[in-house]
Amino acid sequence: MNTSISIGIIEHAFRNSYLRDLHIYYAIRMYAKSQGGYFDEEILKNVAKISNYRYSTILTRLRSLRKRGFVNKCKYSGYRFKSQAKICMDLGITSNRIIGFANIKDFENFRALCYSGVLGRIIKTKKYIQRLNDSGIHTRKADKSQIEIAINYMAKVLNISYATSQRIRKSAQKFDFIDIKLDYDKDFYLTEKNIDEFKMLRQLPGNRFKEIKRINGILRVIDHFFISSKVLVYSSKALSYNHLLLTNTSKRATQKVATVNNLT
Repeated sequence: MNTSISIGIIEHAFRNSYLRDLHIYYAIRMYAKSQGGYFDEEILKNVAKISNYRYSTILTRLRSLRKRGFVNKCKYSGYRFKSQAKICMDLGITSNRIIGFANIKDFENFRALCYSGVLGRIIKTKKYIQRLNDSGIHTRKADKSQIEIAINYMAKVLNISYATSQRIRKSAQKFDFIDIKLDYDKDFYLTEKNIDEFKMLRQLPGNRFKEIKRINGILRVIDHFFISSKVLVYSSKALSYNHLLLTNTSKRATQKVATVNNLT
């Protein structure tokens, strides 16, 4: 079972510190989508199993989601989740970029997936490319590699600390959501005898920092790190149409909404 995840809602949740609630919303959505958005106690218990939460914790998250308006209580029994397009409209954000067909697991997996999806979106933007070109973000190392800039930029976009961004990046790499490549001279390597000398040389003023890594048993000098997202992110016409149509109160637009909603 899987579902699509809105990049705009993810970013909003990161910035406002309710990603755990969002995890439960999408887990519920994954199970309840086949039932037209309706869910009850049985589905909530299934959500508890896949998310590694206690059932009481799920109920706590559900109450928080109700306060946020992400789910609504039905008249007689059970609940219904609100569509992503309607949530975007309520939050006042515009987003038609989604992670397609994501399988929701525990929170660590979900957070890493969301992080990688946002990375996949921003890494193609003009602002990020400009930061990459002029190294506008001060990194912790003299060598402003792509991965350092990406971690700093993600921290700014999601309103999290550098340490948190680094921690989630490592988690995303563990789950194979992102790809990190090393660029180094295949012909040049260090031995145990000259490694200390090399470390001394790179500490001289003006010398660019280069990290040393053992690759296949050989000490290599890394020139750059390259980072990319392996998560599928694409533009959802249905989500963008819904967002536009829900802001239009005309009779014609209302008739279209019922048709478009079947696609989300």
